[in-house]
Amino acid sequence: MDINIYNIKIKYRSSWEAIFHLLNPKLNYEKIRIPYYLEGLRKLYIVDFEDSDNKILYEIKPNSEINSKKNKIKEIAAKEWAVNNEYAYKIISDEWFLENVHKVDFEKNPQLIKPMKQFFNIEHN
Repeated sequence: MDINIYNIKIKYRSSWEAIFHLLNPKLNYEKIRIPYYLEGLRKLYIVDFEDSDNKILYEIKPNSEINSKKNKIKEIAAKEWAVNNEYAYKIISDEWFLENVHKVDFEKNPQLIKPMKQFFNIEHN
């Protein structure tokens, strides 16, 4: 999904990432890469967002995916990296979107209505 942040078109892996960045435009998108091992193979975990000013890593993940084996392994690697680099690690999930979806300008970003509809308290056309 593509949206404009500060008049720069950015391609996101998910609509959730796009919305989080739209509401937090000063964060760095996919800047931090953390190695981890899955089934004996070395992989790279690309963290969704980094707040370099406040030293926080953010991972955007639906509640339904948080406890998968792969995501738990990535979370352990990220928390270790965070401790070693004096960062915090936060998962942004369904609750955040429930609390913040009303802040999105859907007139400017109508492509975001459908993926966020599950979080609306009222229907949008």
